[in-house]
Amino acid sequence: MKIRLIILTISLVLISCSKKESSDLEVISYNWSIKTGQPKDSVVAFVKCALYAQIKRNGDCTLTRTRNDESDLLLKLKIKREILDSALQIVDKINSDTVMSQNCYGCIYEGPTIKFIETNTTGLTHSIRFILSNRSNIHLVNLYNYIDSTSRKMTTTDKFMKSKENRIKEIYKKEIKSIIMPEIVPNNEVEE
Repeated sequence: MKIRLIILTISLVLISCSKKESSDLEVISYNWSIKTGQPKDSVVAFVKCALYAQIKRNGDCTLTRTRNDESDLLLKLKIKREILDSALQIVDKINSDTVMSQNCYGCIYEGPTIKFIETNTTGLTHSIRFILSNRSNIHLVNLYNYIDSTSRKMTTTDKFMKSKENRIKEIYKKEIKSIIMPEIVPNNEVEE
């Protein structure tokens, strides 16, 4: 009996110590944008992040939103179990980086790109990237829309903001080569 109790105690200690404090799922909503740089003829691409969230599997969500005045708001909310579980079923089935967007050459899309990033217990990550459209996975869209529509209260932490900045830099590095940059014509060469 004592041996079983010792084995059970050791098992519980090992299981509880193996859990990480990091978030189970991250959601980032972003747009690519450009601005003219220095010298005047150059174009600089950058990522604008509208929403960044870290979600625990119990539904606890910490997120930041960028307001119109470009300042960030940080808040915490609880995600409804049924919305989170249906999205997690999709995310858990995918084990590699996936783009769920249709290639739409010649289409105009001004909305955000949404990326769900899952980190497993060994620290490896995989992501699902998509745009908001009627062809997007309804469970992922529902989770994003729930977070987006209910994120209206505030607080702030530096660690959280640093994690957001790291994801923006990561997106820039991975996707900059696939962005088609427009040609900028100097003002003196514009035909009227």
